[in-house]
Amino acid sequence: MFEAELKKISEEIFNNENLSEYFILTHKKHGREMYFKSGSVEALVFAKPKFNSIKKWIIFSLLKLKILQPFLKKIRLSENIGEVILVGEQIKGIDLKNKIVNSFLHLPRTEEKFTSNKKFQNKFGELGFAPKIIKLDDRGKHFQEELLEHYTGDSSKIFERLLKFYSSSTIEKTSLLKFETLLDRNKLKGKLFSDALSKIKKIDYFLFARIHGEFAREQCLAKNGKIYFIDWDIRNGLFTEDIINFYRGEDDILNNDEFRCIIKNYPPHVNKHLKEYLLATELLRVSSGIGDLEESKKRIANLIK
Repeated sequence: MFEAELKKISEEIFNNENLSEYFILTHKKHGREMYFKSGSVEALVFAKPKFNSIKKWIIFSLLKLKILQPFLKKIRLSENIGEVILVGEQIKGIDLKNKIVNSFLHLPRTEEKFTSNKKFQNKFGELGFAPKIIKLDDRGKHFQEELLEHYTGDSSKIFERLLKFYSSSTIEKTSLLKFETLLDRNKLKGKLFSDALSKIKKIDYFLFARIHGEFAREQCLAKNGKIYFIDWDIRNGLFTEDIINFYRGEDDILNNDEFRCIIKNYPPHVNKHLKEYLLATELLRVSSGIGDLEESKKRIANLIK
Protein backbone atom coordinates (compact mmCIF):
# COMPACT_ATOMS: atom_id res chain seq x y z
CA MET A 1 0.00 0.00 0.00
CA PHE A 2 2.74 2.45 0.93
CA GLU A 3 5.62 1.32 -1.29
CA ALA A 4 5.70 4.60 -3.26
CA GLU A 5 5.94 6.62 -0.06
CA LEU A 6 8.78 4.47 1.29
CA LYS A 7 10.65 4.69 -2.03
CA LYS A 8 10.38 8.49 -1.86
CA ILE A 9 11.86 8.54 1.66
CA SER A 10 14.62 6.17 0.57
CA GLU A 11 15.53 8.41 -2.35
CA GLU A 12 15.00 11.95 -0.98
CA ILE A 13 16.32 11.53 2.57
CA PHE A 14 18.81 8.66 2.27
CA ASN A 15 19.83 9.00 -1.42
CA ASN A 16 19.10 5.28 -1.92
CA GLU A 17 22.35 4.40 -0.11
CA ASN A 18 22.87 0.74 0.84
CA LEU A 19 19.81 -0.61 -0.99
CA SER A 20 18.46 -3.86 0.44
CA GLU A 21 15.43 -6.07 -0.12
CA TYR A 22 12.50 -5.85 2.31
CA PHE A 23 9.42 -8.08 2.51
CA ILE A 24 6.06 -6.54 3.42
CA LEU A 25 3.29 -7.57 5.80
CA THR A 26 0.02 -5.73 5.14
CA HIS A 27 -2.99 -5.29 7.44
CA LYS A 28 -5.56 -3.84 5.04
CA LYS A 29 -8.36 -3.52 7.61
CA HIS A 30 -6.36 -1.16 9.81
CA GLY A 31 -4.31 0.40 7.00
CA ARG A 32 -0.96 -0.66 8.48
CA GLU A 33 2.17 -2.27 7.13
CA MET A 34 5.41 -3.76 8.46
CA TYR A 35 8.57 -3.97 6.35
CA PHE A 36 11.39 -6.33 7.30
CA LYS A 37 14.90 -6.38 5.88
CA SER A 38 15.29 -9.78 4.24
CA GLY A 39 17.58 -12.12 6.13
CA SER A 40 17.63 -10.00 9.30
CA VAL A 41 16.96 -12.23 12.30
CA GLU A 42 17.29 -9.18 14.56
CA ALA A 43 14.39 -7.49 12.76
CA LEU A 44 12.03 -10.37 13.57
CA VAL A 45 13.23 -10.56 17.17
CA PHE A 46 12.57 -6.84 17.61
CA ALA A 47 9.05 -7.06 16.15
CA LYS A 48 8.07 -10.20 18.10
CA PRO A 49 6.04 -8.31 20.81
CA LYS A 50 3.77 -6.94 18.07
CA PHE A 51 2.61 -10.47 17.17
CA ASN A 52 0.40 -10.57 20.26
CA SER A 53 -2.51 -12.82 19.24
CA ILE A 54 -2.84 -16.45 18.20
CA LYS A 55 -3.26 -15.54 14.53
CA LYS A 56 -0.31 -13.14 14.64
CA TRP A 57 1.81 -15.71 16.48
CA ILE A 58 1.21 -18.22 13.67
CA ILE A 59 2.35 -15.61 11.13
CA PHE A 60 5.44 -14.88 13.23
CA SER A 61 6.28 -18.59 13.44
CA LEU A 62 6.02 -18.95 9.65
CA LEU A 63 8.30 -15.93 9.21
CA LYS A 64 10.81 -17.32 11.69
CA LEU A 65 10.89 -20.61 9.75
CA LYS A 66 11.25 -18.61 6.48
CA ILE A 67 8.16 -20.30 5.05
CA LEU A 68 6.03 -17.21 4.44
CA GLN A 69 8.61 -14.86 2.89
CA PRO A 70 8.52 -16.29 -0.67
CA PHE A 71 4.80 -15.43 -0.89
CA LEU A 72 5.10 -11.80 0.27
CA LYS A 73 5.59 -8.59 -1.72
CA LYS A 74 9.16 -7.30 -1.88
CA ILE A 75 10.70 -3.83 -2.25
CA ARG A 76 14.23 -2.41 -2.37
CA LEU A 77 14.93 0.46 0.05
CA SER A 78 17.88 2.11 1.74
CA GLU A 79 18.71 0.06 4.80
CA ASN A 80 19.62 3.36 6.50
CA ILE A 81 15.88 3.75 7.18
CA GLY A 82 16.13 0.74 9.50
CA GLU A 83 15.88 -3.03 9.51
CA VAL A 84 12.21 -2.82 10.53
CA ILE A 85 9.78 -0.21 9.15
CA LEU A 86 6.35 0.31 10.72
CA VAL A 87 3.64 2.27 8.92
CA GLY A 88 0.62 3.49 10.91
CA GLU A 89 -0.26 7.12 11.64
CA GLN A 90 3.43 7.80 11.06
CA ILE A 91 6.32 5.87 9.51
CA LYS A 92 8.94 4.51 11.90
CA GLY A 93 12.23 3.05 10.72
CA ILE A 94 13.96 1.01 13.43
CA ASP A 95 17.73 1.22 12.93
CA LEU A 96 18.84 -1.65 15.18
CA LYS A 97 22.52 -1.29 14.30
CA ASN A 98 22.79 2.34 15.46
CA LYS A 99 19.98 2.10 18.06
CA ILE A 100 17.99 4.90 16.43
CA VAL A 101 14.31 5.30 15.57
CA ASN A 102 13.64 7.34 12.40
CA SER A 103 10.17 8.90 12.39
CA PHE A 104 8.62 10.31 9.20
CA LEU A 105 5.40 12.17 8.52
CA HIS A 106 2.96 9.75 6.89
CA LEU A 107 -0.39 11.53 6.52
CA PRO A 108 -0.17 15.17 5.32
CA ARG A 109 -3.30 16.13 7.26
CA THR A 110 -1.52 15.21 10.52
CA GLU A 111 1.62 17.30 9.88
CA GLU A 112 0.88 19.87 12.59
CA LYS A 113 0.00 17.16 15.12
CA PHE A 114 3.06 15.08 14.18
CA THR A 115 5.45 18.01 14.61
CA SER A 116 3.76 19.21 17.80
CA ASN A 117 3.90 15.76 19.43
CA LYS A 118 7.58 15.34 18.57
CA LYS A 119 8.36 18.72 20.11
CA PHE A 120 6.43 17.70 23.22
CA GLN A 121 8.41 14.46 23.27
CA ASN A 122 11.63 16.44 23.11
CA LYS A 123 10.50 18.31 26.22
CA PHE A 124 9.39 15.12 27.98
CA GLY A 125 12.71 13.52 27.07
CA GLU A 126 14.49 16.26 29.00
CA LEU A 127 12.15 15.56 31.95
CA GLY A 128 12.88 11.82 31.73
CA PHE A 129 9.46 10.60 30.52
CA ALA A 130 10.31 9.92 26.85
CA PRO A 131 13.29 8.77 24.75
CA LYS A 132 15.62 11.64 23.89
CA ILE A 133 15.22 13.25 20.48
CA ILE A 134 18.51 13.11 18.56
CA LYS A 135 17.43 15.11 15.52
CA LEU A 136 14.64 17.63 14.97
CA ASP A 137 14.10 18.32 11.28
CA ASP A 138 13.13 21.97 10.71
CA ARG A 139 10.78 20.85 7.95
CA GLY A 140 8.91 18.74 10.49
CA LYS A 141 9.01 15.55 8.42
CA HIS A 142 11.94 13.55 9.84
CA PHE A 143 12.90 13.01 13.47
CA GLN A 144 15.40 10.71 15.13
CA GLU A 145 15.20 9.44 18.70
CA GLU A 146 17.12 6.91 20.79
CA LEU A 147 15.99 3.28 20.51
CA LEU A 148 15.10 1.72 23.86
CA GLU A 149 13.99 -1.78 24.83
CA HIS A 150 10.35 -2.84 25.27
CA TYR A 151 9.28 -2.82 28.92
CA THR A 152 8.30 -6.33 30.05
CA GLY A 153 7.79 -5.81 33.78
CA ASP A 154 4.76 -5.32 36.01
CA SER A 155 1.96 -3.06 34.84
CA SER A 156 1.84 -1.44 38.29
CA LYS A 157 5.28 0.12 37.66
CA ILE A 158 4.01 1.57 34.37
CA PHE A 159 1.23 3.45 36.13
CA GLU A 160 3.46 4.60 38.98
CA ARG A 161 5.51 6.31 36.29
CA LEU A 162 2.46 7.63 34.43
CA LEU A 163 0.99 9.16 37.59
CA LYS A 164 4.30 10.99 38.13
CA PHE A 165 3.92 12.38 34.60
CA TYR A 166 0.38 13.60 35.39
CA SER A 167 1.72 15.32 38.50
CA SER A 168 4.39 17.15 36.48
CA SER A 169 1.73 19.58 35.23
CA THR A 170 -1.49 21.13 36.56
CA ILE A 171 -4.34 18.76 37.40
CA GLU A 172 -7.65 20.53 36.81
CA LYS A 173 -11.13 20.12 38.27
CA THR A 174 -13.66 20.21 35.43
CA SER A 175 -17.28 20.69 36.46
CA LEU A 176 -19.94 18.25 35.30
CA LEU A 177 -21.58 21.08 33.35
CA LYS A 178 -18.33 21.88 31.52
CA PHE A 179 -17.69 18.18 30.89
CA GLU A 180 -21.12 17.80 29.29
CA THR A 181 -20.30 20.61 26.85
CA LEU A 182 -17.45 18.44 25.54
CA LEU A 183 -19.89 15.71 24.47
CA ASP A 184 -21.52 15.51 21.04
CA ARG A 185 -25.10 14.57 21.96
CA ASN A 186 -25.87 13.58 18.37
CA LYS A 187 -23.53 10.60 18.80
CA LEU A 188 -25.02 9.67 22.17
CA LYS A 189 -28.61 8.96 21.24
CA GLY A 190 -30.45 5.93 22.66
CA LYS A 191 -31.42 4.52 26.06
CA LEU A 192 -27.98 3.08 26.85
CA PHE A 193 -26.28 6.45 26.51
CA SER A 194 -29.06 8.37 28.27
CA ASP A 195 -28.83 5.94 31.20
CA ALA A 196 -25.05 6.45 31.32
CA LEU A 197 -25.48 10.23 31.26
CA SER A 198 -27.93 9.97 34.17
CA LYS A 199 -25.42 7.92 36.17
CA ILE A 200 -22.60 10.47 35.86
CA LYS A 201 -24.84 13.25 37.22
CA LYS A 202 -23.99 11.97 40.72
CA ILE A 203 -20.58 13.61 40.43
CA ASP A 204 -19.83 17.31 40.85
CA TYR A 205 -16.54 17.46 38.93
CA PHE A 206 -13.97 15.34 37.08
CA LEU A 207 -10.19 15.48 37.30
CA PHE A 208 -8.46 16.33 34.02
CA ALA A 209 -4.71 16.09 33.39
CA ARG A 210 -2.22 16.25 30.55
CA ILE A 211 -2.44 12.63 29.36
CA HIS A 212 -0.49 10.41 26.96
CA GLY A 213 -3.54 10.01 24.70
CA GLU A 214 -2.66 6.74 22.91
CA PHE A 215 -1.65 4.57 25.84
CA ALA A 216 -0.86 0.86 25.47
CA ARG A 217 1.81 -1.52 26.75
CA GLU A 218 3.70 -1.33 23.46
CA GLN A 219 4.19 2.40 24.10
CA CYS A 220 6.22 1.58 27.23
CA LEU A 221 10.00 1.27 26.90
CA ALA A 222 12.81 0.83 29.41
CA LYS A 223 16.41 1.90 29.95
CA ASN A 224 18.53 1.26 33.05
CA GLY A 225 15.45 0.22 35.00
CA LYS A 226 13.50 3.38 34.14
CA ILE A 227 10.25 3.45 32.13
CA TYR A 228 9.77 5.79 29.14
CA PHE A 229 6.75 6.44 26.90
CA ILE A 230 6.51 6.87 23.12
CA ASP A 231 3.86 7.61 20.44
CA TRP A 232 2.43 10.56 22.34
CA ASP A 233 -0.91 12.08 21.38
CA ILE A 234 -0.55 14.62 24.16
CA ARG A 235 -3.71 16.46 25.25
CA ASN A 236 -5.81 17.36 28.28
CA GLY A 237 -8.07 14.45 29.13
CA LEU A 238 -9.93 12.60 31.85
CA PHE A 239 -7.68 11.14 34.52
CA THR A 240 -8.87 7.63 33.59
CA GLU A 241 -8.52 7.80 29.80
CA ASP A 242 -5.01 6.30 29.60
CA ILE A 243 -5.71 3.39 31.94
CA ILE A 244 -8.97 2.63 30.10
CA ASN A 245 -7.09 2.54 26.79
CA PHE A 246 -4.45 0.26 28.36
CA TYR A 247 -7.17 -2.28 29.24
CA ARG A 248 -9.18 -2.01 26.01
CA GLY A 249 -9.59 -5.79 25.77
CA GLU A 250 -11.63 -5.93 28.98
CA ASP A 251 -15.43 -5.62 28.70
CA ASP A 252 -15.90 -5.86 32.48
CA ILE A 253 -12.90 -3.90 33.71
CA LEU A 254 -14.02 -3.77 37.36
CA ASN A 255 -13.53 -7.54 37.62
CA ASN A 256 -9.90 -7.30 36.48
CA ASP A 257 -7.77 -7.83 39.60
CA GLU A 258 -4.74 -6.05 38.13
CA PHE A 259 -6.82 -2.99 37.22
CA ARG A 260 -8.44 -2.85 40.67
CA CYS A 261 -5.02 -3.01 42.33
CA ILE A 262 -3.54 -0.25 40.14
CA ILE A 263 -6.50 2.12 40.37
CA LYS A 264 -6.09 2.27 44.18
CA ASN A 265 -3.02 4.46 43.57
CA TYR A 266 -5.15 7.04 41.74
CA PRO A 267 -6.53 10.10 43.57
CA PRO A 268 -9.27 9.50 46.20
CA HIS A 269 -11.80 11.38 44.05
CA VAL A 270 -11.29 8.88 41.19
CA ASN A 271 -11.70 5.89 43.49
CA LYS A 272 -14.74 7.33 45.24
CA HIS A 273 -16.48 7.93 41.89
CA LEU A 274 -14.81 5.20 39.83
CA LYS A 275 -17.94 4.07 37.94
CA GLU A 276 -18.72 7.67 37.00
CA TYR A 277 -15.18 8.16 35.72
CA LEU A 278 -15.30 4.96 33.68
CA LEU A 279 -18.70 5.81 32.20
CA ALA A 280 -17.57 9.36 31.42
CA THR A 281 -14.45 8.00 29.68
CA GLU A 282 -16.54 5.74 27.44
CA LEU A 283 -19.03 8.51 26.66
CA LEU A 284 -16.17 10.81 25.72
CA ARG A 285 -14.66 8.11 23.45
CA VAL A 286 -17.98 7.51 21.67
CA SER A 287 -18.63 11.24 21.36
CA SER A 288 -15.15 11.78 19.87
CA GLY A 289 -15.38 8.77 17.54
CA ILE A 290 -12.40 7.09 19.23
CA GLY A 291 -12.05 3.32 19.23
CA ASP A 292 -14.64 0.61 18.66
CA LEU A 293 -18.27 1.69 19.24
CA GLU A 294 -19.53 -1.80 20.12
CA GLU A 295 -16.70 -2.27 22.60
CA SER A 296 -17.68 0.96 24.36
CA LYS A 297 -21.32 -0.10 24.42
CA LYS A 298 -20.43 -3.40 26.13
CA ARG A 299 -18.41 -1.57 28.74
CA ILE A 300 -21.19 0.95 29.41
CA ALA A 301 -23.76 -1.85 29.73
CA ASN A 302 -21.58 -3.71 32.25
CA LEU A 303 -20.93 -0.56 34.27
CA ILE A 304 -24.64 0.32 34.43
CA LYS A 305 -25.43 -3.21 35.70
